[in-house]
Amino acid sequence: MQFTTKWHKPSQPLGVPFYGLTDKGWIIAMWSFKNEFALGFIAGTLLDPEPPVTKMSGPWNRNSEYKARRIDIKNESEFDEKQIRSWIMQAKELPGWAKIE
Repeated sequence: MQFTTKWHKPSQPLGVPFYGLTDKGWIIAMWSFKNEFALGFIAGTLLDPEPPVTKMSGPWNRNSEYKARRIDIKNESEFDEKQIRSWIMQAKELPGWAKIE
């Protein structure tokens, strides 16, 4: 698994963390906000079940075969470790975004 940060900006001075595999590309992105944490899957529409949030913009969402999806976690009770693990394991087998160099 590879790691990088992209898109450093005032609201996220450390950037957006991305995780990926060298043979697949970037597969997962994360965001932390004041009141929530978001976990995004680049090929989210191919996951079973699909993560619930469809509003994700960015260059990774321009593919016609699949779209990114994410889950927003506002408190610990919303954290379903079993489901998140399942999505991560599925994401490892799906196409990613961009080439990892």
